[in-house]
Amino acid sequence: MRIVNRTNATIDYRLHRRNEGLRVWNDRCQVIVPLGSEWTAVGPQLELPLEVPSSVEDFRTAGEDTRNVIRVAAFFYELQQPGSDLFAVLMKEKTFESALVAA
Repeated sequence: MRIVNRTNATIDYRLHRRNEGLRVWNDRCQVIVPLGSEWTAVGPQLELPLEVPSSVEDFRTAGEDTRNVIRVAAFFYELQQPGSDLFAVLMKEKTFESALVAA
């Protein structure tokens, strides 16, 4: 599920089956998890652009990297929502402003 919050200038990409997701700002992203009725940001914020693996093999060669938690969430989101704009937004191939408008 893709949730746009124009007031806070964020886009949440939520994975309900995995109970996690990503919150994306213009210049950074962070993992989010449901706590009660709210989705809360946890862990480090990473600057964009962020390279996102497009295959399982890419994860195997990535090694130990704190960014992998965010990359895994993005990968699973794309599996559940193929054709979403998440990868393009994370890699800054699509502007954040155009992603906010495309709600």
